[in-house]
Amino acid sequence: MIWGMQLLLWAVSIAVTVGITLVGVRLTRERRQLMWLCAQTEIARAGEDDRLTLLYDGIAVNRISVARIGLINAGNHPLRFKEDLEQPLVIRPPDGARLLHVRVAKVVPPELQVNDAVWDSGGAALEFASLDVKEYIVVEVVHDDPKGRAPTVEGRILGGSLVTPKETWWPILVAYAIGLPSAAGGGALANYVKTLGWSTGLAGAAQVAAYVAVFVPVVLAVMVAGGIHSRSAAARLTDELGWQNVKRSPAG
Repeated sequence: MIWGMQLLLWAVSIAVTVGITLVGVRLTRERRQLMWLCAQTEIARAGEDDRLTLLYDGIAVNRISVARIGLINAGNHPLRFKEDLEQPLVIRPPDGARLLHVRVAKVVPPELQVNDAVWDSGGAALEFASLDVKEYIVVEVVHDDPKGRAPTVEGRILGGSLVTPKETWWPILVAYAIGLPSAAGGGALANYVKTLGWSTGLAGAAQVAAYVAVFVPVVLAVMVAGGIHSRSAAARLTDELGWQNVKRSPAG
């Protein structure tokens, strides 16, 4: 019994130490992450009557949509345009569509230095001096995609990532799919061994397995903790753009 309890305490202490260490590393390490989100509204459609023509600024179109694209610093480190962007930020229309108008609609905070978007029908380039944590830019894009698809954002962050909110939820699914069943299975194993009245050594080993399994969700939750900033940033963009019109998939 003494051997089993010592082994149990040893295993639990190791699991706790590893978990706390990983949490600390995950939360304090430098992360460069730019998140973008798009909300879109259709404002006009030509219809099926060939006698009707829909024009936007003299250009014949079949459908006009207005997309509001928010870009926010979702990491924990300021993003500087010249130092941190390996490839420029470019807003692209869906395949076969054209950009009809692009403007920077809002910056938070208001003193944020953002250049007017340089654009043509095939894309719009964005530049900013520096984007601090939780600061964001909202760009309004008018386009004519006939299928109602939304524009997308291209670019590359040096040592970081350009993401959409949907990419930040997978650690939660992993924690639920693997961690919780592992904890339940470990606890069931310990109870089963106790019920059978096996030797002290086996019972202690089963309890060790049980308690280690309980810490599996904790370790996986470290991955989730790394996405806390991302999810709060996503919520801020959703509030700004209006959740009703947010396009959950960039392609549609």
